[in-house]
Amino acid sequence: MSQTNSSNCLKTHAITGSMNERREKAINNLIVLLHETRDVFLHGTRGCCFECRSIMYGALTMQMQSSNLLLPKPETPFPNLNYNSLVQRVLAFTSPGWYDSSSNYSCYSTYRSSYMHRCSDASFAPIFGILKDSLEGLELNRFTSS
Repeated sequence: MSQTNSSNCLKTHAITGSMNERREKAINNLIVLLHETRDVFLHGTRGCCFECRSIMYGALTMQMQSSNLLLPKPETPFPNLNYNSLVQRVLAFTSPGWYDSSSNYSCYSTYRSSYMHRCSDASFAPIFGILKDSLEGLELNRFTSS
């Protein structure tokens, strides 16, 4: 094998290795985001009241489980997971809808009416809307010799 072919083979291996590292890191970050979001609903740091936290925690847990993202928790090297597909799946999570007992978003009011609950934590869109469905490319000049 010539030195040029050997050098090209090493560069190709380095490039594919770097691409896979980025893929694994992106998938891991997304899975961590899902689990951390679930934890903040559980521990009460998100959601305006007990009902809000409970409903959002339950909805997220069910959708993570049905997408095979809860138990067992996916681990590196994430076989059969594609970052773009995963982002699309998470962005398609359905936010639950429920009616509040008052219009001021308080779950503890005794006044009964039919106001849809609309606090800022009652939707997955603002939580997961930051996700990008593509990864940044590699700087290929990093892999060329000067």
